[in-house]
Amino acid sequence: MWRINLWKHRGREWHIRLGLFAALMPAVLLFAGWAVADTRVALVVGNGAYQHVPVLPNPENDASDVAASLERLGFSVRRVVDGKFEDMRRALLEFSQRVRGADIAMMYFAGHGMEIGSENWLIPIDAELKSDLDVEQEAVGLKSIMSIVSAASRLGLVVLDACRNNPFAAKMQRTGRTRAADRGLTRVEPNGSVLVAYAARDGTTAADGSSRNSPFTAALLRYIETPGLEVNFLFRAVRDDVLRTTKREQEPFVYGALSKEAIYLRAPPPVLGPPSADEVMWDFLKDTSDTAALRRFVEQFPTSARRADAEQRLSMLAADAEQKLQDAAKADRRELARLLQLELRRVGCFDGAINGEFDDPTRSALVEFAKQSAAKLTSDELSPEAVKAVRDIDKRVCPLVCPAGERPEGERCVRLICPAGQVLKDGSCMPERAATDAGTRTAPPPKGGGSSKCFTFQGRQFCE
Repeated sequence: MWRINLWKHRGREWHIRLGLFAALMPAVLLFAGWAVADTRVALVVGNGAYQHVPVLPNPENDASDVAASLERLGFSVRRVVDGKFEDMRRALLEFSQRVRGADIAMMYFAGHGMEIGSENWLIPIDAELKSDLDVEQEAVGLKSIMSIVSAASRLGLVVLDACRNNPFAAKMQRTGRTRAADRGLTRVEPNGSVLVAYAARDGTTAADGSSRNSPFTAALLRYIETPGLEVNFLFRAVRDDVLRTTKREQEPFVYGALSKEAIYLRAPPPVLGPPSADEVMWDFLKDTSDTAALRRFVEQFPTSARRADAEQRLSMLAADAEQKLQDAAKADRRELARLLQLELRRVGCFDGAINGEFDDPTRSALVEFAKQSAAKLTSDELSPEAVKAVRDIDKRVCPLVCPAGERPEGERCVRLICPAGQVLKDGSCMPERAATDAGTRTAPPPKGGGSSKCFTFQGRQFCE
């Protein structure tokens, strides 16, 4: 009897425990979901099979390869291939929910993109865009994507291989109420820990390439899984690679700035001891084409074992540049002018089109370069010597001129933001009351007080 009662007691206790476990199971599963939730999420879109303009050959390959690479890096990836407007809208809605709570969120898009009304838009495959007013109903705004990825706690990343020559722009009806750009995307200013990477800097176009991947995505795939490559240096390496493979015709660009915290897509391998500073720096510079960075390395680490490697790379780059210059001089005048325009743009003296024409803007830029750099040029004519003189300068020469309401910051202009209680007036911040007083101030009365009538005759003023 005692054993039977004990068994009944234990049975009731086990039954109670099962009931309690069943009641708590949803909460347990929810907590477990938080514990193992993805800290890296990505949305990858490749649009090539456009219905109303010619098909793009590479975006499907680009998106597929980038998605596979991100999955190897621990991202939870949603793929969209040849997405229509509704496909992209639904994918972004789902993506916005997954970003909440993620450490890193990345959106990659390959396909057509364009600027309309000073905003950037990513084009679904079913878009017609007969008029610039159709864009909000047929395309996806970059601004909304930037807002979505900004919810990630450490890094929001938008990568756009979408700066191709755009066939929509040529046939689009312009209403006059908005302005559509024929070339590339316009510059953006991300907020918070958000970076936006373009395959080609604002106002320029990117090449599709003749291989499986575009030049930009091929470079991204080459470096994105490199262990210990911090995200800023990742895109610098991509930039150098694309400049080299496109013969400096395409320059990728990254917009936005991060804090001093290092962010890696693949963490550096463990080391037994800390490497020396010159070894760390050389690891980043060993494949670079940036001669200025290599010269700084030699100056900063004159006794480094890597100094000889840096000097050898400098010599190789100089020989390569000299050979290209000689080839251009033998080939034709247009190639020589194109090289001069590229070098003048690099030192900040030329912002016109790279068209291979030695026109008035290019000549003026060369004259301004000579004035700002004190370089000794025998004339302001196009010549290999002129190209070499500009190439020998490894820093910005001409000052960065910003429009009213903006200020230079590094190599770009940023909007001037006044502190609380101050307003922007005549290009600078001043107290709001002082600005109001300055706007209402009138000319002082004539000396002696009272009213008077004055007139000027033969350069002299007479007052009653």
